[in-house]
Formats: sequence, structure tokens, C-alpha cells
Amino acid sequence: MPPKKRSRLGRHTAAAAAQKAIIANESSDKKAFRLSQSALRSAQSRAAENLQQHNARLAKMASYDAAYTASDGPETRSKRSAIKASAVAAQRASEDPQQRATRLATNAAATAASTFSTHSHDSDQQRSTFKRNSRRRGPDIGTVSYNRDYYGDASLE
Repeated sequence: MPPKKRSRLGRHTAAAAAQKAIIANESSDKKAFRLSQSALRSAQSRAAENLQQHNARLAKMASYDAAYTASDGPETRSKRSAIKASAVAAQRASEDPQQRATRLATNAAATAASTFSTHSHDSDQQRSTFKRNSRRRGPDIGTVSYNRDYYGDASLE
């Protein structure tokens, strides 16, 4: 006779359900100890990894997060945004002036690096794009003139 199929296919195993019950009934001291041990193990494994392993782990987690959030609907996305906003607000409310200064400096450096790497610094391309986007409409809608205050008369010829 073949082995009996599990009736809870795709669900938690009996061992997982038992572990969940144990965790639900544990005292706050035991929970704090268990969580601290888990954090210690995570910190030790992360300290032992090299740069390549670190980057691979971060890329893997980013892909998991992207896959997880890609299937979200607007309601879930809105709830997640609200939860994240409240968490950020609480974190910022509890930070000291030194932490705030560090955060602002880090954000400024990241923004500067992002702006530098993502925007074209070809002045001709910037000028033509700006020229195309900054046309002035004449008295009748059909005529268009460039923004002469910005470019001057010589650059439009």
C-alpha cells in the first residue's frame, strides 16, 4: 500500500504547527532570549561573509522584495506605504541630533551621486531639451518662439 498523501499539501507541517504553538505560549523572557540568539546568529554569519557574499545576499533579498511587492494591489501598496511612513516618522522622532546629521549627510551624498550618474551632462543635449520644452506661445497659438531670455538671440540661429 502506498504511503498516505499529506492532506495539508502546501500548508505547514505538523512539526511547524507544533513549533508555532510553542512560540505562541512562551514567556516574554524566553521570547527575548530566543530573539537575541537569532540576532546573534545572524550577526555572526553576516560578519563572516565577504564582500561578494554580502552583495549576493543583498541582491537576492532585493529580488525577493521586488517579486513580493510586484504582485501587490493598490490597497496593499497603500497600507504598506502608510506602515512604512509611520515607522520612519517614529524612527526620526527618536533619533538624536548626531544621528539626524549623519542621516542628512548620507542622504545628501546619495542624492548627489544619483543626480550625477543618472542625468546627462552633455550641455548641448540639455540645451536642446530645454529649448524644446520652453517654447513660448505667440499671440496666435500657431506661432512659437524660443525663450530668448534664457538663450539670447545668437544661440537660436
